[in-house]
Amino acid sequence: MFAILLNGCAAASKDVHVMVNPDPNPKAEQQEQKFDPSIVTRDPWIVQYRVQSAQTLTSTDMKGESGSEKNAEESAIGYRVQLFSTTDYHAALEFRDNAGLSITDNVYLDYEQPYYKVRVGNYADQESAEEAKMAARDLGFRDAWVIRTRILLKNH
Repeated sequence: MFAILLNGCAAASKDVHVMVNPDPNPKAEQQEQKFDPSIVTRDPWIVQYRVQSAQTLTSTDMKGESGSEKNAEESAIGYRVQLFSTTDYHAALEFRDNAGLSITDNVYLDYEQPYYKVRVGNYADQESAEEAKMAARDLGFRDAWVIRTRILLKNH
């Protein structure tokens, strides 16, 4: 009985015919055969990480004065007084605007991922920055501190 069952299965496999419908798009098969993933150099769907440079805005920029008479500026390592740091862009803008009303020196909004930092001044030496820090504290910016960072030097 077992032999009859095996013969029946074997016979059934000989009688089965598979019909394949021709592909309506003959180029699709050609494209699949020609694809070589080793030659792909750039995937357009991958978002590239970009480092944003610090955005600096002076108090004159935020007050809307025209910059038609801008002097060339060079940068160097120096000191600034940091007044505020947050991850909230709008809070940083508001703080910068309010600081610009009471501080006569340049007020900058720097972005160092993930923080927006409100900073004041361009001081070549730490003593000048310490004096500015004390003046800022007298104006109500109790959390002001001196930070060593890149500053702008104006060329005349």
